[in-house]
Amino acid sequence: MLSPPWRTGAGFKWDGYAGDVTLRRLEANLQKRGGEVRRGTRVNALSRSGSHIEVQAAQPEGAVTFRAEAVVIADGGFQ
Repeated sequence: MLSPPWRTGAGFKWDGYAGDVTLRRLEANLQKRGGEVRRGTRVNALSRSGSHIEVQAAQPEGAVTFRAEAVVIADGGFQ
């Protein structure tokens, strides 16, 4: 469950709760394991190349190709 517990009283202290904290923790864990987060990247195609996944994508700087053992697809929004 990712929703914070019900808060009552003055102040409504939210530090350490909510989706943004969860996403920061997930990103830190991914980076700790050697992964990268590529914000602003639009994936155009995924294909398997042997034991790797080939990602053809567009970034603000232009077209790029990545090779990875695994890919996490996150399409935005945590509403």
